[in-house]
Amino acid sequence: MEPRFVTRESFKVVGMEESFTLKNNIIPQLWMKFGPRIAEIKNKLHSCIAYGICTAEDLSGYLDFTEDTPFKELVCVEVSDFDDIPEGMLTRTINAHKYAVFTHKGELSNLHKTYDYIYKTWFPASGF
Repeated sequence: MEPRFVTRESFKVVGMEESFTLKNNIIPQLWMKFGPRIAEIKNKLHSCIAYGICTAEDLSGYLDFTEDTPFKELVCVEVSDFDDIPEGMLTRTINAHKYAVFTHKGELSNLHKTYDYIYKTWFPASGF
């Protein structure tokens, strides 16, 4: 699995975020909660593109990524501005950067294998 590299200017998103672990995986429920509410976001830039952005506050533990490693999932859409944000949603500005984009293929229950590859194999050997 090789990433594709994308260089992006900063961009704004609006969505919903939850903390969880792979053992307590709530990603499907989060998407089910967010999906019907996308229409409430008035300033979307794209009508059929949404993002699932996984983040962590402490990356040091990701070399030992397990089903109990905590992280956050932000399900969101890109917006032109932060005006008129629906209740219960949050805003984030994603910094301009060069990103390595990995595509997980297969069952969500195997997502930990993708993370294992990224953090234990690809990242240490990548030079990034």
